[in-house]
Amino acid sequence: MPSISIKGKDYEYSDSTVIDLVEGMIGLPDMKRAVLVEDPDFNPFYWLASLDDDASRFIVVETKLLFPDFSPESHMSNGNDVLDPDILYFAVVNVSSDWTKTTVNLKAPILLNPHTRRAAQVIFPDPELQLAQALTL
Repeated sequence: MPSISIKGKDYEYSDSTVIDLVEGMIGLPDMKRAVLVEDPDFNPFYWLASLDDDASRFIVVETKLLFPDFSPESHMSNGNDVLDPDILYFAVVNVSSDWTKTTVNLKAPILLNPHTRRAAQVIFPDPELQLAQALTL
């Protein structure tokens, strides 16, 4: 089974868990394949780790866990098969050295179709959605 190293720790993954990032990440168009790494010691956060670039690792959190009212569905009309009723939304976490200033990006979440393992980072035009929403646990 292949593995990926994150912060000096190796995590195994299977090929069936690889995520196809349809258009890459914003600013990283060549990041097309990634894995979502779960670590029980890191709950509720995950690592989104690129398989195309050893340096691209993002901390993400499923939005519904921390923001139960997060529902930008009204902005989704592009017909992409990423858009499914079972879609999972992940927000990229912007970690600050002062944990109380850590934020999440709700403006451009990563949408993951758990059935197809296809994902896309989408920018929503809604001015209510923040690039740097305060993270409260």
